[in-house]
Amino acid sequence: MRWTAGIFSGCAALLGSLLPLAGHAQLQRNCGAMEYLDGQLRAHPDIAFRMRTIERDGELRAKSGYSGVVTIPVVVHVVYRTEAENLSDAQIRSQIRVLNEDFQRKNPDAAALDPRFAGAAGSPDIQFRLAELDPQGNPTTGITRTRTSQFSFFALDNEVKYSAMGGADAWPAGQYLNIWVCTLGGGMIGYAQFPGGRPETDGVVIHHAVFGAGGSAQAPFNLGRTTTHEVGHWLNLRHIWGDGGCEADDLVEDTPPASHAHTGCPRTGEDCGGPVMVSNFMDYTDDACMHFFTRGQATRMRALFLPGGARESLLYSPGLLRGPDGGLLTRTEPDGLQAVSVGMDQARIEWQPVPGAAHYRVRIRLAGSSGSWSERQFPNAYVSLYKLRPCTEYELQVAAGLDTGPGGYSHPLSFRTQGCDRMVAVSVGDSVPVLEAPQLLGPAEALLGWLPVPGAAGYRVQVKAAGGRSVRTLDSPEAELRIDGLEPGMRYLYRVRAQFPGGAGRYSAAGAFSTAAGGMASRMAAPVQDTLELIPAGPGRMQARAPAGWSGRMRVFVETAEGKPAKVFSPFVLSSGQQIQLDFSGLPPGSYRVRIEDEDGFSLGGACELR
Repeated sequence: MRWTAGIFSGCAALLGSLLPLAGHAQLQRNCGAMEYLDGQLRAHPDIAFRMRTIERDGELRAKSGYSGVVTIPVVVHVVYRTEAENLSDAQIRSQIRVLNEDFQRKNPDAAALDPRFAGAAGSPDIQFRLAELDPQGNPTTGITRTRTSQFSFFALDNEVKYSAMGGADAWPAGQYLNIWVCTLGGGMIGYAQFPGGRPETDGVVIHHAVFGAGGSAQAPFNLGRTTTHEVGHWLNLRHIWGDGGCEADDLVEDTPPASHAHTGCPRTGEDCGGPVMVSNFMDYTDDACMHFFTRGQATRMRALFLPGGARESLLYSPGLLRGPDGGLLTRTEPDGLQAVSVGMDQARIEWQPVPGAAHYRVRIRLAGSSGSWSERQFPNAYVSLYKLRPCTEYELQVAAGLDTGPGGYSHPLSFRTQGCDRMVAVSVGDSVPVLEAPQLLGPAEALLGWLPVPGAAGYRVQVKAAGGRSVRTLDSPEAELRIDGLEPGMRYLYRVRAQFPGGAGRYSAAGAFSTAAGGMASRMAAPVQDTLELIPAGPGRMQARAPAGWSGRMRVFVETAEGKPAKVFSPFVLSSGQQIQLDFSGLPPGSYRVRIEDEDGFSLGGACELR
C-alpha cells in the first residue's frame, strides 16, 4: 500500500451555475486537501510523526475490535454575520440526526447503493449527541453562537477557530467533537482535521449553506452529507480514490481503487478496471447519491476508540450526563422541540423521541401568562395544533410517559402564529377560545378542550351532528368539557365562547371530529382541520369548496384583512362538499377572509388574495 496521507481535508467547491451559495453560483465538491496538508506540515512538522504513530497503532488495534456503540458529544459553534448565517436550532438538530443515521446505517436511502457492493456495507455504530454539559460543567444545549464582522473564513488560516480572529474557540478536543458552521470563502464547503493535529484546531468546519438536512441547506448538498463526509475525515478516513490515481490507496482493504473523484449523481461506475464505489460517503457525489461506509471503513474509525486510541478519551467525556457508575444517562425530558410549521391558526410541533416512552403529555398556554396550562396526551413525538389565534405567542412543554412513571417537562418552546400584519385589536371580552384536538373516551363519549381565555368565568359550548339542526348547548367552568350521547361513525361540529362577568365573547370557528365507526372506542378522535378552500376562478371570481359535512342553508361573509365587512352574499343552500362560485367584482385587490355560516351560527373560514 502507498500512503497518500493528509492531516486535514478541505472539501472545496468550484463555482458553477445552478446553486446559489453566499451570493454565488453552484458549488461542486473539489478538495484542496494536499495543498492544505503541505501548509500544515511546514508549520508543524511534528504532526507527521503523530499521524504515522496513529496509523501504525491503529492497524494493531483494529484487529482486536471494539464492541458497543460509541457516543460522541458534539458542540456546534455557529459563527455568523447575517441572520441567514445564524442557523436555527432545528437546522442544527437535523444535522445531528443525519450523522446518527449515516454512522449507524439507519439512513433511509441505505438500500440504494450499487448492488455489487451490498455485502461490503457496514455500520460504524457511532452516535452523536449535542453536549449536555459545557467544559465548566454547566448545562448547555451544545450550541454556541458568535456574531462576527468577518464576511468569510478560509481553511488555510483557521481563523474561525479563534475568538481573537472573529471566530469561536474550540472546546477541549479530547472531550468534544467541535463543529464550526460559518461562511467559508475560496469556494470551500467544508474541511476537517485528521487525528494527530493540533488540539486547538481539532474538529470540522462546514459552510452554513450545506449544514443540516432541508431547511436552509441548498441542493445538491442539502441532505447533510457534507458533514458526514467531513466527520469521516475527522475519524481518520481518506477519500475513496486515495487522492491519487489507480495506484493510490485510501488505507482500507474493501474499497476498490479509483483514479479520481466522482461528482454529480452516478448510480454505478467503472474505474481502474472494475466497479467503483461512487455512492460511498467518502467520494464527491451529490448528497442524494451518497449512501454508505464499508465494513473496512467502519473498523478503521472504531479503532480510534480502543485503549490508547487517538480519540478514546471521548468515550469518557464529561460533556454528557452520566450516572454514578459513569454510564451515560438517557434524558427523560424530551429534547429538540421545534415548530416545524406555523401558520395563522395552526402549528406542528415535533421533538426527539424519548427511548421507552409510551406516550407524551403536552401542555400549552399563552406565552407570559400566569394562568393554568391546558394539557393533553398524545401517542407520538409530535402534535398538530389547530384553531390558534393569529399573531399570538404560545409556550409549550412536553413530558414523556415512561414505564417508571411520568418524566419531567422539557424546556419550554415559544412560537408565534403568523398574521401580525393583518390583526386588529380586540378587547378581552372579544377573546375567542383556541380549540384543541378532541379525544374519544368511549364509543359515545368525547373530551373537548381549548386554551383558557384570560379573565373568563366559564365557557359555553355548542355541539351538533354535521348537517343536522339539533344543537346541544352546554356550559363548563373549565377549559374542557366531557360530552356523552354521541353516535358511532358520526361527524360532529362544535364551537366555544368565553363567558365573562360583564357578558360573553365571540364563538370560535367550528371545530370538527368523527367518532369511531361500529361503536369501537379510540383514544384519539379524528380531529378535522376544517378550512374553506378558495381557488381563483378568473378575474374577480373565486371558487369555494367546503369540507364534507357542511350542508344546509348558508350565508357568505367577506371581510378585509383589517376585519372590516367587504361583501355579503345572499343566503343559499349548500350540499355537502359542493363547490360554489363567488363574485368578487367591485372589490379592490388585496387580502380577504371569507366565512360561511350556517343557520345555527356555526362558521368556517378561509383566506385568499384578490389580484
